[in-house]
Amino acid sequence: MVRRVLAALVLFGVLPLGVLALSFRAADLFGGVLGRMAAVVGAFVRAQGVRDAARSPLPPAPIEPPTPAPTASAQEAPPLGKRVAKSSKKQRRGDADARAHERVVFLSESTVLALAERGVLPSATPVPADGVRPAGLRLSGVNALGVGMRDGDVITSVLGAPATSVETVVQRVLAARARQVRVISAEFWRGAERFRLAVEQPYIGDVRSGRGGAPAERGAAP
Repeated sequence: MVRRVLAALVLFGVLPLGVLALSFRAADLFGGVLGRMAAVVGAFVRAQGVRDAARSPLPPAPIEPPTPAPTASAQEAPPLGKRVAKSSKKQRRGDADARAHERVVFLSESTVLALAERGVLPSATPVPADGVRPAGLRLSGVNALGVGMRDGDVITSVLGAPATSVETVVQRVLAARARQVRVISAEFWRGAERFRLAVEQPYIGDVRSGRGGAPAERGAAP
């Protein structure tokens, strides 16, 4: 784990700094070359203009600007503000419809405590993507929990990040609990149907449990 962290720091921390420094040097060099080329071209254009003026003492005839093409009347299309407002209303309507049809399994704090006392521990196995469902962790032993989940459900994300392995999910949950996140949310699939899982977290000294303490933050939805 330490080696992987150090490798990530080297690749994504030190290397970009070196590349950035090289980019600055290349930009300076390229800018200098362009400046010299512009000076040479400018001198050539000025000399050519002097020679042309000596050959043709008469000033050139003024060039009339081209007639602009007729544009469509402003009344033919609605103002931009109205179009943007109409598009925003449609998007909000679509988001509201999606939330209305979203299936949510919610585990309250008391339910989580009761499950902990029962000692039922489901297992999870990594599985690849299948059709519209992303890759994730297939659950086993959740039928006995009686919380609305079934064996074979696949968790695909936790707190908005892909659930690629049990270890990454555990680390993410522990980090969220260290910040005392109130609700840890996840996404799981049952066949081709998408569900959202929201698990309320119990904490020692929780205000909502009547034991005192500071209120916790709420986790982000997937």
